[in-house]
Amino acid sequence: DEVRERIQAKAGRRVFVAAISDSAVFPEWPAPGPPAGVLSFPQFDWIYRTANASASAPSACLALGLDWRCLQVATALPYITTPTFVVQSVADSWHIRDPNATVALKAIAARVRQEFSTVIRGPHAVVLDNCFRHCHNWGEVLLGGRSNADFFVRWYAARKEEWSRGPPPRAAGSPASAAVA
Repeated sequence: DEVRERIQAKAGRRVFVAAISDSAVFPEWPAPGPPAGVLSFPQFDWIYRTANASASAPSACLALGLDWRCLQVATALPYITTPTFVVQSVADSWHIRDPNATVALKAIAARVRQEFSTVIRGPHAVVLDNCFRHCHNWGEVLLGGRSNADFFVRWYAARKEEWSRGPPPRAAGSPASAAVA
């Protein structure tokens, strides 16, 4: 939202901005940590503290004291009003040590799906696929005969049409997605 606001301030008017997140989902695992074979991604805490990444996290999320967790896509989305399209494989090389470890694959797939089961509302969308990949193959991944790029184009056009009608009402202090659900 901060980037969108800066663009609009520079332009001196409303500007349609949408975001896309490709392969940026790294679930947090409660203690005792991820299941065997699933990789942990503890760098968010380090990135937040050391690289001053707090400026890239939604301020409404940070205000709740969620700190580095606000860098996680599923944690941040409810506090973002800029339409965001997430493309994510349910398991990829950054999640799993061994792509043949079926227990680990099932565990990460279930956790990634869980991450989004409650946060995709309002202007946001997610396309989860079962291809073992990290990024790459944009437009080549098919779901029901349609590519992830096709889904994005349809979503983008719908969000732009909504934007052209003006901003939705938003209750003060509420998460963004609750206001546009």
